[in-house]
Amino acid sequence: MDTIPREDYLPDFYLLEDDIVPDTLNSFNKTQEFTAVHAFLLGLRTGRGLPRE
Repeated sequence: MDTIPREDYLPDFYLLEDDIVPDTLNSFNKTQEFTAVHAFLLGLRTGRGLPRE
């Protein structure tokens, strides 16, 4: 995980949205929401990024 660059990823999503058929855009947005929620929950479970006290 530490080798992945922490750059702005939004331009990549905008490029993907341009290539998606409008009928599947809603599914794409739901997939983004699902991934974001589960990434957040994984961070809570592992304590990633939290200071050790």
